[in-house]
Amino acid sequence: MVKNLDTTWDTIDAAVAKDGSASYFIPIQKFLFRFLCKSIVGADPTTSSEIFDSGHIMLDKWLAFMVLPVTYIGT
Repeated sequence: MVKNLDTTWDTIDAAVAKDGSASYFIPIQKFLFRFLCKSIVGADPTTSSEIFDSGHIMLDKWLAFMVLPVTYIGT
């Protein structure tokens, strides 16, 4: 967890140094995805480049389909 969190903060610090500001959303999502993979499933997402690069996006899509049927949209 600490190693992944250090990587996340390094990514954010590099973006701030480069652009003067940074978004926390994507780096934190990637951190949470890696943490959940290791803690719940026991799998290391770095072994597959596709999962490592876009696993957090796949999780977002899956969650959207799971939450959408129980979310009230309307007045």
